[in-house]
Amino acid sequence: MRNMRKQQKRFTLKISSHFSKRDFVCKCGKCDSAIRVSMGLVGGLELLRAKVQNRISIIRGYMCSDAVDAERGLRRNYYAVGLAADITVENMDPKAVFLFAEEVPEFKGIGINMDTGVLHVDTRKEKERVAWIETRGQVVPLTESNRHEYLGNPETIATPLS
Repeated sequence: MRNMRKQQKRFTLKISSHFSKRDFVCKCGKCDSAIRVSMGLVGGLELLRAKVQNRISIIRGYMCSDAVDAERGLRRNYYAVGLAADITVENMDPKAVFLFAEEVPEFKGIGINMDTGVLHVDTRKEKERVAWIETRGQVVPLTESNRHEYLGNPETIATPLS
């Protein structure tokens, strides 16, 4: 008779096909790598990855209360409740990533830092989407009237970086 041991489930840090808990941990260095992440955010990032067909790097995910206190400038901190991430996509123009992110209905907050090329996405519980541009230390709400000034013509944005 065969030895019928139950196979133990292997412990994994993966929370989706392309992301793991490790991607979202607090990077403050003081909280022992705390984590809190919304599966809605992870789902939105998976949809974005399918659209861009490229690796997404999480620059910032969850922020513990100490990390939030250190960044006093944030009014509502969606990182602290696991609803936000700052991302980049390898070899892609950040403006192109922004346009793809606008196609993901889960993302209700989308901002692009033109100085660093980092894109903020969040799944705040709002009906209307909020979009903005950060440039030279200023945050500018993105409107139809200034959209072309910051994002240019969508047809001319290079998807892969040369």
